[in-house]
Amino acid sequence: MQENGPMKGASFAAGYIGTKRRILAEFDIASGEVDYDGHKINVETGEMTPFKVSGFVDKYSEGRLLLGNSFRSGERTIITPYSGIGHRELWDNVNWDKTAFREVETPFRASNYTYTPVGVEIETPLGKLGSLGLKARAEYDHLWQGTQKTDMGHVTGVGWIEPIANTQKSGSGKRLSIEIQKSRRNGTKMVGLELFARSWSIGDSDAIEIPEIPGAFAVEPANKTLQTGVNLTVSF
Repeated sequence: MQENGPMKGASFAAGYIGTKRRILAEFDIASGEVDYDGHKINVETGEMTPFKVSGFVDKYSEGRLLLGNSFRSGERTIITPYSGIGHRELWDNVNWDKTAFREVETPFRASNYTYTPVGVEIETPLGKLGSLGLKARAEYDHLWQGTQKTDMGHVTGVGWIEPIANTQKSGSGKRLSIEIQKSRRNGTKMVGLELFARSWSIGDSDAIEIPEIPGAFAVEPANKTLQTGVNLTVSF
């Protein structure tokens, strides 16, 4: 299956930035409508048929705590290696009507990842005046554990199925971003425009038996996620 669509949201960050030490808390939220392109499975025969639908509402949130140690390269460039802890939540098809007594086609799903980010940030001024600056980030994210919860509700020929929770323990993510910043004359950063790309590659989950369907197991297959976008940043 595949889902595609635009999302809108907001990002918040606060912390302490010293001459060497940095502590930063980040939080992102977003939502939007996506298009689903996949298959339906007949639980009685195992037959798969193509299935497409539009208008799913997805919601996303992510929180991170980062610790960094900065040093200078030359007179004006600052390099900050960092690491920390992050947690990502994605709710898929949140407008699904669980109470509808019908054949399940596209269930409500919720996934979460707990991970450790390891990255480096580089900041350098552009030009002699220093009112414009460039900030770039490259990051690797190591997944510690993910959980995929699926609530299918009522399935024709079977009845009501209890929600299923699969555990994912193998996977990683990557982040790249570049930002142009505009500062005041005193060096205080005011606004910026950031381009970013974020990806995840997650392996197969464990297999969970479905009690309502004898001999059937639920597995969250290996999957990939790519998120690209633009952030308008304002600093205080």
